[in-house]
Amino acid sequence: MQLFPTWILLMDIMNVTLVPYGNAQEKFDGKQWQFTCQHGEEECLGNMIECLKLYEPTVQWESIVTCVKGDQGNKLMHANAQLTDTLKPAHQYVPWVTLNREHTDAMQDKAMSSLFNLVCSTYKGEKPVACTGETKTKPTTYCMN
Repeated sequence: MQLFPTWILLMDIMNVTLVPYGNAQEKFDGKQWQFTCQHGEEECLGNMIECLKLYEPTVQWESIVTCVKGDQGNKLMHANAQLTDTLKPAHQYVPWVTLNREHTDAMQDKAMSSLFNLVCSTYKGEKPVACTGETKTKPTTYCMN
């Protein structure tokens, strides 16, 4: 619930990389990667769809089905596996929040309680207007087309 409103207010100083993979495992079967997700096949399918939409936001649903079953979807999911597997320290749960490629329990707690305040307080450059006043009440719903 915090990510989108925080990003809207701080997009000039905030880079977001979403990595749909979670606590999955991968194994190469000689032809392609096979994925096993913590919560079953539906989670793996959802992760794959998210990968494809992040890679190509305008892709149509018909193309997603083809891509999920093809090489492109497999390569994108494998890339997310590699990103996840190279985290230092290794992730222990999801979401696993990193800031400037670093993770600490204290930072994770701050991100979960107020991502907006965490980004504002750790940003080293000139603070955007959104960071200079009191914490703004952020709307909890948005209408997107």
